[in-house]
Amino acid sequence: MVLKSSQRRMSIQRRANGCQPVSRTLPYLCLMLLASGFAEKTSFAQSVTHSPLAYVRRLRIAPISIALALPRELEAPAKPRTSKRVGLGGTEEPAKASLHAAARDVLRNAIVARVQLLSGLNVVESDEDAVLECEIDHLTLRSGFERRVWIRVRSSLRMSSGRVEPITLFASGESSTTKGLLRKAYQGTDEELLSRAAAQAARQLVHSLVSGDEHPFARSAAALIVPAGMPDSVSISRSGKVEDLPSGLTMLARHADVLLQPEVGAAVSLVDPDAASQAAAKLNLSEELVSRAALGPPIDALCLLASSVGADYIFWSRIGEAGLTETSIIVAKVNKPGLERHAEVQASAALIRASDRKVIWRDSATGTATARTEYVRGRVKIRSEEQCLVDAARSTYAAFRFSLEDYKRKFER
Repeated sequence: MVLKSSQRRMSIQRRANGCQPVSRTLPYLCLMLLASGFAEKTSFAQSVTHSPLAYVRRLRIAPISIALALPRELEAPAKPRTSKRVGLGGTEEPAKASLHAAARDVLRNAIVARVQLLSGLNVVESDEDAVLECEIDHLTLRSGFERRVWIRVRSSLRMSSGRVEPITLFASGESSTTKGLLRKAYQGTDEELLSRAAAQAARQLVHSLVSGDEHPFARSAAALIVPAGMPDSVSISRSGKVEDLPSGLTMLARHADVLLQPEVGAAVSLVDPDAASQAAAKLNLSEELVSRAALGPPIDALCLLASSVGADYIFWSRIGEAGLTETSIIVAKVNKPGLERHAEVQASAALIRASDRKVIWRDSATGTATARTEYVRGRVKIRSEEQCLVDAARSTYAAFRFSLEDYKRKFER
């Protein structure tokens, strides 16, 4: 009787404390263990999607393969040329065929050197956690005013455990050199150009492996540059009086399709502007693309236009405000009256990825231009009001070009 009463008290105490008998809690423990196993596998796959090297401590880099057939003009090795560079001694430039053959070793050395900078990751030859397989699918050498080497790499990261699918990433690099002022030879050798291009591709690749972010212009794609949107009016201030300047707005509109000139690289082709204009007119998007109703880019209209012309990226820009101020001055050199014209243009630009309708780069800038009266041989010279506005717009869009280059450089850090 005493034993039964003590067991009854222990059972009541367990219930009060929220405990259950082991026989009842065992099935729940099994379910929790199974659920934790599935949750761990899902989180692992998600982390690999965002950071491919998150669970890799030993990485094996396979020998680089090349998916290009040797071009006909490179089948017979060219005669080595002597590059007499200014300030440097004569060096022997490798032939194009030798450059084509040396690309594998140069690229692999660049990738290994970059990977070894990562803490907690070792490059091994066996017993690896993952294998990095790289293939050169583009290698271009162009000559003209400048000599340029461009290389693109397609890589695949395969986990030894096989728990996730192989991850495919692209990276590219390019380097160029110009001719000397006094001699016709180029200032850099092909070997140096290839080394710099491979180093840039290696930086992009390792950045993608660490962060999961791929360079937007590494894959073959098409980009659409939409003509710049114009403001409702352009104002000019003379002696404290503000009035519209229709000729200034007309001059800016004439340059709408050439203001934004981004550098997209060799893998990206630009959509024909005429084809884009025809598609926009057919879809009745012309007014919506230049409308100022929305502060940002019209994502729906831009993606619809990109789908109709087969574009993967869309460059959009709009001039928000443009104005000109004209004041009277005294030209100091001749002590005569003159004018000073100061133009200011504010604009915004964005880069949209059509696949997920995401704005991946965006910036706003203000450009200025100033013109003053000059007396040259007794004649008065000064830039026109319209030309000042165009110069200010060019200054604004030059800032966009530098900003976009900074955005692309973040994929090499």
